[in-house]
Amino acid sequence: MLKKLYELNVINLEKLILTYSRELGLNSEELMVLLKLVDSISKQDNIVESNIAQALKMDELAVSNTIAKFIERGYLELNIVVVKGIGKEKYSLDSLFKTLEAILNDEKINSEDDSSELISYLETKFSRSLSSKEMEMALAWSDDSISLDNVREACNQIESKGLNITITRIDKILYKLSRPEGSIANKIQQLLEKDKNGQLS
Repeated sequence: MLKKLYELNVINLEKLILTYSRELGLNSEELMVLLKLVDSISKQDNIVESNIAQALKMDELAVSNTIAKFIERGYLELNIVVVKGIGKEKYSLDSLFKTLEAILNDEKINSEDDSSELISYLETKFSRSLSSKEMEMALAWSDDSISLDNVREACNQIESKGLNITITRIDKILYKLSRPEGSIANKIQQLLEKDKNGQLS
C-alpha cells in the first residue's frame, strides 16, 4: 500500500523516514545515508558508494557498512537484474515500505485507545473534524502523557473566560498546567498577571 502511494506521489518517503527514524533505529549518519539512497533510487541513479560518501562527507567504508546493515535489517534489498546478458546490481526499497507499514500499523493499534477518546472529545467541542495540524497536536499531547482530563480542564478555563476554544489556546493552557508550581517560568507568569492587574507597585 505505501509503495503504491509513493509511486502515485501521494506520500513523501523522506518525510516518513525522518518522522520514524527512532522506530527504525537510525542514528544521524545512517539516516543521511538512507535518505541519500532513497533519493538515488527514486531518480534511478546507480548506487555508487564512493559518490554517496563524497556527497555526505563520510568515509566510504562507513557508507558501505551502513548499506550492508540496511540489507541485514531488511530496509534494503539487493537484486541482480540481467540486462542484455549482463548481471547488474539493483537496490530495491520494497522491504523498507513493508517495515514502515508495520510500524504505522503497530502505532495505530497502540495509540488508538489513548488518543481516539481525546480526538472525539475535541471534535465534539469544535463541532467539526480536526484539521491535520490539530490532529498532529492532539497526538503530540497523547505522546506527552497529557490526559483527557487535562484537556477538559483547559477547555473549561477557556470557556470561563468567554473565549472560543481553539487548539492553540488549549495548547497554551496545557503548557502552563504541565509546569511545576514553583518553577521560575510559573513565578514569572504570576508576576506578569499581577502587573497586568495593577497589583505590582
